[in-house]
Amino acid sequence: MKGWGFTVSLFNGTGWLIPTIAIAALFATASYLFYYRAITQIGASKSMALNITYSAWAVVFSVIFLKATELLNPVTILCTVAVLVFGILAGADYRELVKKKAS
Repeated sequence: MKGWGFTVSLFNGTGWLIPTIAIAALFATASYLFYYRAITQIGASKSMALNITYSAWAVVFSVIFLKATELLNPVTILCTVAVLVFGILAGADYRELVKKKAS
C-alpha cells in the first residue's frame, strides 16, 4: 500500500503528534488500571458489562470535546443509549437489590 512515506510524514514538522500520542497512552493506561480495579472490587462479570460501554462513551465524549455533531443522528443516538442502558442492566445485581428490599 506504500504507506511508509505517509507514516514518516506524520512525524516530520508536527509538534502536536507526540503529545497527542502521550495523552492517548495516559488515558489508555488509566482505563486499563480502572478496569482491573473494577474486577477486583465488583467482580469480572459486572466489570465486563460496564467496560463494554466504552463505545457509547466514545460517542458522548466526541460530541462534547471534539464537537463532532455529525454523530448526532437517530441511529447513533439510539445505539449509544442502548449500549449504556443494557451495559448498566447487565452489570446490575438484582439479587442484591431484592435482599435489601426484603430486609
